[in-house]
Amino acid sequence: MFSKNNTDEVLKLLETMKKLVEKSEDSIFADKDKAIQEIKVTISNLTKESIDWLTAPTGNIQELSLENGWSNEFITLSTELEGLM
Repeated sequence: MFSKNNTDEVLKLLETMKKLVEKSEDSIFADKDKAIQEIKVTISNLTKESIDWLTAPTGNIQELSLENGWSNEFITLSTELEGLM
């Protein structure tokens, strides 16, 4: 699991990701509502696997980021999350 400091930082990063998703539009490859739900589930049950799922290449959230102009932020958030695991 994560240390207390890491947990706080992970939650902060996930909230940032959720805000970006909430501002996004659905695309042919990605579902905004599904992405928000996935983030909420991850926040309530932090595991390495759930974070890996959120940040997976060609995953729902990455596709939303590409289609909505925040792919650089997605990469930064994913890299930071990976560094905390």
